[in-house]
Amino acid sequence: MQELSDYALEHFQSAMLERLTEFQEAETPQLLDWYADLESYWREHLADEMIDEDLESFNVLLSAIDLEELMQLSLIIRRELSAEDLPDLVHTIKAFSATYTLEWEDGRRLEYNCKPIKLQNKLRFETPMLLDLAVVFDRQIAETLISPGPDTLYEQAARPYDVAKYDELMNVLQNHIAQKPGGERDPYIDVLARIMHQFGPAPKLEVVLSSEDDTIEWLDNGGGF
Repeated sequence: MQELSDYALEHFQSAMLERLTEFQEAETPQLLDWYADLESYWREHLADEMIDEDLESFNVLLSAIDLEELMQLSLIIRRELSAEDLPDLVHTIKAFSATYTLEWEDGRRLEYNCKPIKLQNKLRFETPMLLDLAVVFDRQIAETLISPGPDTLYEQAARPYDVAKYDELMNVLQNHIAQKPGGERDPYIDVLARIMHQFGPAPKLEVVLSSEDDTIEWLDNGGGF
């Protein structure tokens, strides 16, 4: 991370994957160009006894663990280290939540909302807290997909979603906004934009499959807000 010009995820992933691949393919990792710098960094921040005791185990584990698992661990560490360097927010955040949308082939949909309802008024929403909550939300939806599972969600909570009715309603709202004086329209337009972003058609994403391993890669063409 110190070598990179910024904390951009794509730069970190590329550099980390290169290092890990070099390490696992090398017969003697200690001879890699960057290994000496890494050990020097350890010596500056850790006790020599700790390094000498754990270094061999570290090398063995780094050689044995699957690259994908190592990358996942590195991303977690990157997030934690990045959060430590972030300044306090200038603009106070009042609440933070996430919505996951499931849409079935027959047109039924479900919006699954994650909110720290009981703690919302007691939390100080600095960036590290937001990062921790985002992880909690991911775990929450993951556990829900395991149990009760998508089929139970479909049977008990999903409702039909008529796109034609959505379009009809949007037209009514747009006509209502159009009848307002020009200087009063912006707040309505802002509300409508949020409704459309949440419930409108999803952006079209092109899925690129690698010819080697059929890995799915999402293009960077929007979808956030």
